[in-house]
Amino acid sequence: MGSGLVARRGLTLMELVVALAVGGAAIAAGAAALGGLVDRQDTIDAQLARLDGAVQFRRALSAWATATQLDPRAGGVEFRGVDAARSGRADDSLTFRSVATDLGAERATEVSLHIARDSGSQIVIATRPWGSAEPAAVLLRAPAAALDIQYLLREGELVTWIDSWTSGTVLPAAIRVRIEGNPADAHPLLAYPLIIRLAP
Repeated sequence: MGSGLVARRGLTLMELVVALAVGGAAIAAGAAALGGLVDRQDTIDAQLARLDGAVQFRRALSAWATATQLDPRAGGVEFRGVDAARSGRADDSLTFRSVATDLGAERATEVSLHIARDSGSQIVIATRPWGSAEPAAVLLRAPAAALDIQYLLREGELVTWIDSWTSGTVLPAAIRVRIEGNPADAHPLLAYPLIIRLAP
């Protein structure tokens, strides 16, 4: 029985060091992969927030604009689309009277669409009760560099887009809104032209 072999129990120091090194490398690789997933999730969350903001903005503008209604008895201009080139302003703007009660308004509402340069170049939808002197409440904001609005004119056989529209008695057949955004901040969906048909 004297074979000279001694039965070992446990690991040698070298085996333990190798096992720890392999385990540490696996943990480090897993942590790096997990960190990459967390960073990617943050990026996806930011992109989804930008997309949601763009969708909300387009949806709200469409809802307010499709409920545009003129009241000839009220007198004055109830639909005012101002072209920047003609007015000497930096950007186009649009103000109209809407009766979109499903958006929380209890009566006719003045809706304004413009670029606010004082808050880092953002396109703004602001509202206030029609005929009120109170300051307009900002409903939605989105990053934007420029705003271009055109109005569809239909007169007999003539159908054309024009750059401005001011009236208290006649609405354009549609409006086309183009928002030029800063690609770093605005979702590309905002840059697609939004065509809104108005009630006759």
